[in-house]
Amino acid sequence: MAIMFQAGFWGTQAPVYMDIFLLMMVLLPLLMGIIIWQAIQQRYALHGFLQTITFLSVFVLLAYVEYTLYFEGGLSLYTQGESADAGMVFSFWLFHVFVAMVTMLLWFSTIWYARADRKRRALPGLYSKGHRRMGKIVAWSIFGLSLSVVLLYWMLFVA
Repeated sequence: MAIMFQAGFWGTQAPVYMDIFLLMMVLLPLLMGIIIWQAIQQRYALHGFLQTITFLSVFVLLAYVEYTLYFEGGLSLYTQGESADAGMVFSFWLFHVFVAMVTMLLWFSTIWYARADRKRRALPGLYSKGHRRMGKIVAWSIFGLSLSVVLLYWMLFVA
């Protein structure tokens, strides 16, 4: 586990786990586009599997990062001696946590209802339009989450 706290690979003061997190969150909208393309190509089983795996991966990594930032004192450690105001960074981190929670709840509920609708043979079919609409909301929410991660990383390690 000590390797996770070594210097990262982006050339900042960030530990390697933050650099991995940033890389995953920057690539997440592209990955979501690929996964959505699977549904457009009518590969529904692959689409559902990839959505579930991606959701679980993001959830675990997001929980780990938020835990280390708050409970392990990462926020106060990373804002010491920096030009960024610690209060502003903490306020933005709270906003980021709100965005993350909303995104994960929306994403989870979309997956949950899609699985239930698939079992009832209502997806694809009867509920496809609603699922597509919810998917667009989740996609924009994921984009917002990615943007908030990039801004938080910038506030903590670049500015």
